[in-house]
Amino acid sequence: MKVVIGSNALYLWRSLLEGRKVIIEGSIWRIGSGSKVSILEDKWVKDLPGGLIPRLKDNSLDVQYVSDLMIPSEGRWDIEVMEKCFDEDIIEAVQKTPLSRFNLHDKLIWQESTTGEFFVKSAYYIARRVIGEEIPNRGSRRTIWGILWKAKIVHAKFVIAQEESWFHILFECEAAVKTWDLVLPHLIQMISNIPKNDNFWDILLKESQKKEELELFMQTCWQLWKNRNNCVFNQICSFPSSLAILAKKFTTEYVEVDADTFSLPSNRKVSWSLPPTGMVKINVDVAYSSLDQIAICASVARDDSGKVLCCALKRERNVGSVLHGELLAMQLGCEMALFQGLPHSMLESDSLMAVVEVRKGENSLCQWGGLVMDIISLTNMLHINKILYVNREANSCAHTLAKSPKENGIYSCWVGALPIFCCNSDSS
Repeated sequence: MKVVIGSNALYLWRSLLEGRKVIIEGSIWRIGSGSKVSILEDKWVKDLPGGLIPRLKDNSLDVQYVSDLMIPSEGRWDIEVMEKCFDEDIIEAVQKTPLSRFNLHDKLIWQESTTGEFFVKSAYYIARRVIGEEIPNRGSRRTIWGILWKAKIVHAKFVIAQEESWFHILFECEAAVKTWDLVLPHLIQMISNIPKNDNFWDILLKESQKKEELELFMQTCWQLWKNRNNCVFNQICSFPSSLAILAKKFTTEYVEVDADTFSLPSNRKVSWSLPPTGMVKINVDVAYSSLDQIAICASVARDDSGKVLCCALKRERNVGSVLHGELLAMQLGCEMALFQGLPHSMLESDSLMAVVEVRKGENSLCQWGGLVMDIISLTNMLHINKILYVNREANSCAHTLAKSPKENGIYSCWVGALPIFCCNSDSS
């Protein structure tokens, strides 16, 4: 990331290094051991402007790396050291970064997504910010993005050419007109009635969706554009009849695969069910307030007869997102099972994202990867071999407990029954 451009660098190499600016702007360090991340030079505190610590209160302090601010054996921040280094607002921002008792590697992750994974859509907005261009209003574009991303097509990368060029390639050249005549004969006439302004694509895509032709339309556009690139760069051009056949073939195949792969099962579970004989089921949920960044985590453990063995509530401060809260609820459920001696348990959550991140294990890139590893360690100790996603209806008891009137303390636990202010909403 710190390579310097040479005086005679190739255009391709210069282009790649220009893209580096977007990567730097959109990335942030996820703290593991903290031994590779500079306190002042690297981006690592998400809630601070630019992700950077602006200064130290005392420049004479012998601290350089983030590891100097930690107590690794306990998996927590060294508040005493931080109070010497930072003002209160910076300490509060740093504390929102959870630590793990495991010696994890520091990782660069994509801060514009909850899971820490790179997405082209978010990179587009960052790129516009980097080059100083106005960022389009996201709310006004939400409908059109929804149409595009829901289309049952293979999402491909489109190269945006000049306005005159792409319109000619897709709709005006002889090959394009003949291809559309074979695929969607009415399209060229429909396009002639659409004003050629900023709303052109919005209107065209919405009309295609209304006619249930969106997938075929997008696939044909892609075949035309790919054919153009083959003609220009490889001197290989396909006949309109071939392009039409390919567009119809890929659209049909992908829609069929998409329906088989991603459709929801018809027997979707809508109520809580008993665990297998001899097992304990732990349901967890969270009530999260983004305003004050407080999460109320709840967990309920029941045996194979449905009897409540124990339940717990815990108030957590400095919680950065709903996903963070859901992971803390999972951790609470595991810790409760450990303290109450409940081996051979299974865990259920109504947060699909949290379940997916835990299943990723050390491959998780989310900001709270240390918390993910703590959960995995606890599940291994408890022999929890099932971490399942269920819908809200099958998790209503934990949900009700998290939403119920709160105890004043930070942590509360009840053994043998639910608290009096919470009924067992899963029972028949």
